[in-house]
Amino acid sequence: MLAALGLEEDAILRDYDTLSALLAGASNEVTNTGYARITITDSGLAAYTVDDSLDQIVLPLANQTTAAISSGDTWSKLLICYDNDTTGGTDANIIPVKAFDIRDPITGVAITPSGGTITHSFPSGYHISV
Repeated sequence: MLAALGLEEDAILRDYDTLSALLAGASNEVTNTGYARITITDSGLAAYTVDDSLDQIVLPLANQTTAAISSGDTWSKLLICYDNDTTGGTDANIIPVKAFDIRDPITGVAITPSGGTITHSFPSGYHISV
């Protein structure tokens, strides 16, 4: 999760090859009390489909929920990254794959946690062009 304060433009974020490089730039991971990274394993994915007519793969992702996140940083981007070593790797091993804007569905502004639950939903799955 990236904080709104100091967030770099998408064109810059796309050029980072590792999470450690991205976080060494101007963008910052949120530091709200109660926040922790979520690890999605293969059990968090349903069977994917390959759509040859649209040249894409759709990965169905389960809802991701964070609970009891205290106020502090305003959340602006959700990152999906690939980590080939979830037990001993570092941010230098983590590859940013996709960044999603996080906005309040009613107001359209970035999310500021206030102690409640936040659910990230991917109703159309995550699309990968092939």
